[in-house]
Amino acid sequence: GADTVIRFVKSRLMATVGAAVYELTGTGPTLPTPLDPGTTRPSGWAWTDISEGPTAIYLSGYVGDTSTIERITVTTSSSSITLEVPTVVAEMPRGEQVLSLYSYVGAYLVIGTSQGCRIALITTEGTLSLGPVVVEDGAVDDAVASGSYLYVTVRDQGNAGDRVRRAGLFRIDLGTNINANQLDFAHAADLVVPSTAPSGATAVQVTSLN
Repeated sequence: GADTVIRFVKSRLMATVGAAVYELTGTGPTLPTPLDPGTTRPSGWAWTDISEGPTAIYLSGYVGDTSTIERITVTTSSSSITLEVPTVVAEMPRGEQVLSLYSYVGAYLVIGTSQGCRIALITTEGTLSLGPVVVEDGAVDDAVASGSYLYVTVRDQGNAGDRVRRAGLFRIDLGTNINANQLDFAHAADLVVPSTAPSGATAVQVTSLN
């Protein structure tokens, strides 16, 4: 079957099936009319993630070496809520594929890519101001924040010291800007798995130790 991504964003269940985009409503097994049927997209287009901002829903996808982030604007009136068709808000450099999206505090969209991690500022209009690659130590499939720190996976490129690479995380300090750039942040290698553990960190979850 077609690749499927399902996320609960802005109090609604959104899904992509193949190249098509849906808001899942009702209780029956039949898919509703798509917001975007995907028929005009290049053959092989793959959606990779869905996230949200204050005024929009964001989707990432790619085909070959072309990758974009698209926005579904949410319009609210006194009687209804309308979702617009996806429109491109960011085009990635050729060869850099967006793999994951993670929104934080309504201000940042963390973009995991095949080249590492970028952080975008979500403007009041819902557009994105894209920052440089912050972590360049491996493809980023997942991210989660705790306080001012952001933890991202880097598959098998975690830094275990002495030039040893294993599955692990990098930590980004959102409270410390570097290089005179508001979207470039201090970062460092964080946890790695034991040497006997399987390689390939692709998901991260922060839990309380209290």
